[in-house]
Amino acid sequence: DWKLVIDSLQRVIDDPEGALVGRSDGAGDDGILYESARRQAARVLASLPPEGLRAYRLFYDGQAKRLLDRAQRGLVAHDPAALRLIASRYLMTQYGDDASELLASWALDEGRPGEALALLTDVLELVPDRDVPDQLVVGKLAAAYAMLGQTDQSTAIVVAYQGSVDDPATGPTPLSVGPRNISTPDWL
Repeated sequence: DWKLVIDSLQRVIDDPEGALVGRSDGAGDDGILYESARRQAARVLASLPPEGLRAYRLFYDGQAKRLLDRAQRGLVAHDPAALRLIASRYLMTQYGDDASELLASWALDEGRPGEALALLTDVLELVPDRDVPDQLVVGKLAAAYAMLGQTDQSTAIVVAYQGSVDDPATGPTPLSVGPRNISTPDWL
């Protein structure tokens, strides 16, 4: 019953109070990395089989589309609040990665590279079938790292991406990231 699964996970995502939960794949003293229950619910949504993701989008794509339209060209053009709502509540919709990428662009333009980095990392980690081109995400991640003064990270992500694209034996591979760690990213 996809509706029950989706409703349950969406309730966790929508919970304004939130909670921290442990991840067994973490690297702490006790082998546990903590993350928000919202993020863990999004991770579960991202891991649904294709029919589950289609069901989720059937329920929530309409809301996300209306918010994206409002943010881009509605009565209140350039509405970051609508994009933030999509990025936080409806990331797995077919509009979630587009909204996050646009919001990351605005954040970079307004001098908030940390916000852009968080948004783009969520897209890479959580959206299984994103349609925002990897080279666009890589460019914005590199810019965010450079704005934060982390030029080594900026260069490393571009080199890692180029290596994944230029390897003739394997062909282009999708860009992905590991657990979040901005100072020393594990995924490079």
